[in-house]
Amino acid sequence: MKPYKTFAILILLSYFSLVSFGQVLPSKSVTSNSEEDFLVKIGTDLVALDVTVTDVKGNYILDLKPEDFEIREDGQLRQLDFFQPSTELKNTSLSLVLALDLSGSLSIEEANLQKEAIKKFTKQLDQNSFCALMGFNYKVDIFQDFTNDHKKINNKLDKIKDYGGSTRIYDALDRAVTMFKKAPLVRGGKRLRPVILVITDGFDSSSIIDKKELIRRANLSGVSIYSITLPSFSPLLNQASKERLPTLLDVSGVTRLTGGRDFSVSSQNYQEVFEAIAKEFASSYTLAYHLPKEHTFNTLHKLEVKVKRSGLMVRANRDSYLVQNKQK
Repeated sequence: MKPYKTFAILILLSYFSLVSFGQVLPSKSVTSNSEEDFLVKIGTDLVALDVTVTDVKGNYILDLKPEDFEIREDGQLRQLDFFQPSTELKNTSLSLVLALDLSGSLSIEEANLQKEAIKKFTKQLDQNSFCALMGFNYKVDIFQDFTNDHKKINNKLDKIKDYGGSTRIYDALDRAVTMFKKAPLVRGGKRLRPVILVITDGFDSSSIIDKKELIRRANLSGVSIYSITLPSFSPLLNQASKERLPTLLDVSGVTRLTGGRDFSVSSQNYQEVFEAIAKEFASSYTLAYHLPKEHTFNTLHKLEVKVKRSGLMVRANRDSYLVQNKQK
């Protein structure tokens, strides 16, 4: 039997200690922690990546086999030891941070549509998934830490009333990345994929953290960042073609370079957008290989994933990892 066929059993034994996370920042802090918070431990077995594959039209490619992928570390080809496709949201376990932009002037109707779509989306998640809820404008607030009781998320959503102020998108996303240092990694024998979903107009007016630093920290922690662009902001639309213009999140590569993507809301079609996101989360692959024994401590290693079929696009949740000797 090939090793990847035993993934479901061996993942229980080896994955849950893959990434070392430090302490969560105090609730009022949005500054960065040190690089050591996101190191891969030398004593653990696996280096894992979450990968989404599409054709040039954006259609998901769901029939790939282990032999269709090629992983290189520092330019060296690595043998794929474990492989697991995902095809249904109900079988896709997540550690998910929902980050809501509260700086804009949402109408009551639009705010309610947004909340109801979120509630329907979290209801679809499997019983192993954990969610957290944050809001941001001129400050960053954690409304609900990670929980698998999705009713708590709904209750916190209903209590959000304060909209307006400046925008700290990048600081909020950085804060969300730090939250994963205490997020569950395995639940019910299933690995939880770390994901941030930010709902925003895509503009930032007062963040402190550098965008490149945010991307680097998200990559090292293996977190994918997805965005939903709000419909309320007419400057986002090309008035001639009615197509959405690039936002700062697009230009900075925050979503693309973390394996995520942007979804635009038009005509207040929140439900349609969340259905598309559910399909996205359910159309991925987990690839993993054993950590090379020859690696020394405190070394950064670059990762590259390719698909051997021509004409396909690959998005991965990380492009590097850092080895350390710290043990639990």
